[in-house]
Amino acid sequence: MSVMKRIIISGVPLRIEVATRPFDYFKGLSGRKILENIDGMLFRFPFKWKWRMSMRGMNFPLDFIWIREGIIVEITQNMVTGFVSPRGRIDAVIEIPSGHITDKISWHGRSIIIETDIGKGDRYGQYDNRSGTPKSLVLF
Repeated sequence: MSVMKRIIISGVPLRIEVATRPFDYFKGLSGRKILENIDGMLFRFPFKWKWRMSMRGMNFPLDFIWIREGIIVEITQNMVTGFVSPRGRIDAVIEIPSGHITDKISWHGRSIIIETDIGKGDRYGQYDNRSGTPKSLVLF
């Protein structure tokens, strides 16, 4: 089952599928002809490393938004085949279709914000104590 989150980067909202199972990490966006109802996929890693991503089975080029501690540190654009990795260590990456939005704004050094709809009691949720409505939070 996919986990969907709405994230905001530089005021630009994106609907992101979050990789949660080993199969999600292996497959990513490969095999899809188009993306329906999502803008991309987020992969979180257990520690900082120069994680390598594969373009195996992709039907369209991708941009990679490399993230360390919630901050965008690098963007690799228009990957079509092969493998790609960041220059430095990262703990997350977002895959999005090439040119989808990475060419519209400067993202380097921007924080990634998650708007959560997680229920009360979940360790990631942050709520306004008076209204009980979810607040935005930095995921990383």
